[in-house]
Amino acid sequence: MSTKFTMLAAALLLAAFSAGVTAETSQAPPQGKGPAAMMKPKGELANTDNRLQLMKTNLGLRDEQVTEIRPIIVAEQAEIEKLRGDSTLNRDQRRAKLEELNKNSAGKIRLLLTPEQQLNYDAIKDKISETRSTARGKRPGTPPVEFTPEKRIARLTEHLKLTKEQQTQILPILENEYTQLKELPANDSYNREQRKARLQQITGETNTKLMPLLTPEQQKHYTETKVTMLDRRSQKKRTTEKQPAKETLK
Repeated sequence: MSTKFTMLAAALLLAAFSAGVTAETSQAPPQGKGPAAMMKPKGELANTDNRLQLMKTNLGLRDEQVTEIRPIIVAEQAEIEKLRGDSTLNRDQRRAKLEELNKNSAGKIRLLLTPEQQLNYDAIKDKISETRSTARGKRPGTPPVEFTPEKRIARLTEHLKLTKEQQTQILPILENEYTQLKELPANDSYNREQRKARLQQITGETNTKLMPLLTPEQQKHYTETKVTMLDRRSQKKRTTEKQPAKETLK
C-alpha cells in the first residue's frame, strides 16, 4: 500500500489509531466539560469494531492481525477511561500518562504489522505528533471579547446606571479579574476541580470588591441579574447534556 494518503484517509486513521491523543488535543472542550472529557472518543470512534475496521481498510490488515490487535485497543480504551475518572491529575500529568499509554499501544501494534504496513503506520503516527504540536500551540487562554473590562463596564453602566465616579472605581476591579481569568486556562498546575474552585474564587473576590461601591438599589438589581445569568447557564447545560452525541464519521 502506498504511503500517500488522501486527506480523508489520513484524518480517519489519525482518529482510529489514537483516539485518546486526538481527543486530548482538541482546542475547545465540549460545553460544560473539563480536560478529562476531551479524552473520550466521540461517535463511531468510541466503538472498538469501528476503529479496527478503519485500520483494516486503510492498512490492509489480515483477519488474524485484526484479532491480535483487538485486545490492545480494548486495553487502551479501558486505561483511557481510568484517566478520565482521575480528577487528581492536572493537565500535564494527564497528558503524560496518555502519551505513555499511546506509545505502549503503538509499539505493540507495530510489531504485528508487515514492513509495508509499518511504513504507513509510522506516517500516521508522525501526523499525530504534528497535529498534537499544532493544537498545543493554539491553546485557548483568552476570555471572550464580550467579557473585556470595557465591554463589562459599559453593560454595568447601562443596567445599573453607574455614575462616572462608580465607573472609575469599578473598572480597575474588572481589569484585575480579566487578567486573572485570562491566565487561568493556561495554568497546567490545576486539575479540573482546582480550576473550577479558582474561577469561583476570582469571581467571588470581584463581587466582594464591587458590591460596596453600589447603592442599595443597584446592589439588588446586580444580585438579581447574576441569579438570572446562573439560571440561564444551568438551563443551557441541562439542554446540552440531553442532546445526543454527534457522530464523528458518516
